[in-house]
Amino acid sequence: MTLSQDFRNRLAAGDVLLGSAVAFSDPRVTEALAPSVDFIWLEQEHSLMSPEAVVAHVLAAHATRVPLLLRIPAGTTALIKPALDSGVPGLIIPQIRTAQEVEAVVADVRYAPVGHRGIAPIRGGNYGRVPVPDVVATDDAFLAIQIETSEALADVEKIAAMPGIDALVIGPTDLSSSLGLLGDFEHPQMRDAIARIVAAGKANGHSVGAGVGTAAIGRSMIDQGVQWIQLSGADAYLWQRFEQLRAEVG
Repeated sequence: MTLSQDFRNRLAAGDVLLGSAVAFSDPRVTEALAPSVDFIWLEQEHSLMSPEAVVAHVLAAHATRVPLLLRIPAGTTALIKPALDSGVPGLIIPQIRTAQEVEAVVADVRYAPVGHRGIAPIRGGNYGRVPVPDVVATDDAFLAIQIETSEALADVEKIAAMPGIDALVIGPTDLSSSLGLLGDFEHPQMRDAIARIVAAGKANGHSVGAGVGTAAIGRSMIDQGVQWIQLSGADAYLWQRFEQLRAEVG
């Protein structure tokens, strides 16, 4: 079973999955976290991570059998192609605004007849050991579309209904900012927005994820129907754990 299929199966079973964001280039961060998390959210949108570093994290995740979802900087062909060719089990596409943008992303992510992804499966075909038709037939990249703008929220029902996607992802900070409510995740307008996203996802058989910074926000998201949560990240864990230890030492 592939890591992306395992991730899908656990979500389909109703599990709530908790993962960590990783923005450091060193793949040992993924290796160290893997036994403790349900998935890794590899952060390329807000980091200086190179394509070579992404491949190293993919190898670490594969070796430790943890699903890895890569958030690329934007949903463009030039970024989607190398990300998929790195062998990532899943992609998170940020800053989407319309269903038409999702249609273009799906075309880049999926092979024909659903899309028109270019066929050059070097890593995906085990460097030529797997016949190309078999690689294409068994491709199962997990595709999540991030809803973090007022425009995407207005189009979320159409976005959720697009063939070829697996999940919606709430970006609470950007979405709250777009609604003029920066950081106020419990505002009735934000709760309504989250409910609308969750309903659109469920109506189309999709899970809904979110990236959050604290356990309290994560718990609130779960209570509102969000099923997979990126619960802060490795950079924050460093100083938080140190400050906890310093306080314990006195």
